[in-house]
Amino acid sequence: MVAPIAGRARFVVLPMMLAGIVMVGCSPSSSTLPNTWVSAASGSAVLIQWTETRSGQVSGQVESVTLQGQQTQNQTASFTGTVANSSVSLTFPQGLGTITTLTGTVTDQEMTLNGSGSSGPQSYNFTPASVATFHTDAARIDQEATAAQASASAAAASAQAQASASAAQAARDQAVTNANSTLGSALAAPPSDVQQLNSDLGALPGDLSSFATDWSQMQHDWQTEQQDQAAGGCSDGQVGADAGQVGADDGSIGADGGSLNASLASVQGDIGQLHQDASALSGSWQALSEAVSQDQGGSVSAAYSYSQVEKEISGIN
Repeated sequence: MVAPIAGRARFVVLPMMLAGIVMVGCSPSSSTLPNTWVSAASGSAVLIQWTETRSGQVSGQVESVTLQGQQTQNQTASFTGTVANSSVSLTFPQGLGTITTLTGTVTDQEMTLNGSGSSGPQSYNFTPASVATFHTDAARIDQEATAAQASASAAAASAQAQASASAAQAARDQAVTNANSTLGSALAAPPSDVQQLNSDLGALPGDLSSFATDWSQMQHDWQTEQQDQAAGGCSDGQVGADAGQVGADDGSIGADGGSLNASLASVQGDIGQLHQDASALSGSWQALSEAVSQDQGGSVSAAYSYSQVEKEISGIN
């Protein structure tokens, strides 16, 4: 009697073992899966929450926080979907950005969803997690946005500072260039002005000679007038002619005096111009020295030396 009982026991155990094998091989259904999933990556966090509407059918909501440049972008969308044979498909009637459908695989440990949007294919890896975990990830993205803003502000400030420094350096270089140009003009002036002075001085001997000649001629003609007057009296026509000649001589002397005065004025003007040249040389050299001293790191140097300036000033004096 013992053996039949043992045989019946064997028949009972085998179906149970088969049943166990079948259960292990079954695909997960929506009712056996977690209903809260979180995907976290650098610059993004996604929360999916669903409930089963009927066998294999789910509906729920997705919430995402992404880093767009220096700002965070929040999106929320409702979806419906199916879960069967480890496959999952979610449809977003209003769209999730430019994505309308996500498909992938799911187990009770992980879920992978793939979709295609305006930026190309996108893939998300989800794990079971709590809403609090999503909020922590979202806070991290907020911190990333804040850090990106701070980095951008620092970069902008650095660029502005560099631009300001470059502009200031360019202004200092330009100041040296301008001072070189001014001093170059100042150095070029004295030789020309000295030449003009020499030319005007050269006119004085001729003016003095003409004045002396005309003065001597007038003295001669006046003596002739005196002699003719003594010989013939006032009624003599020769005396009148002599007087006319003396008058003409006096006119020539007046013209000579005017020419001589003009030549003297030119000489005085030339001397005054040379004094201005000396002052311009001193001022231009001082301006160049100051510009160079303020442009220590610049690419423009002084084009002239003080010895050149001193030489021209000495030549003027």
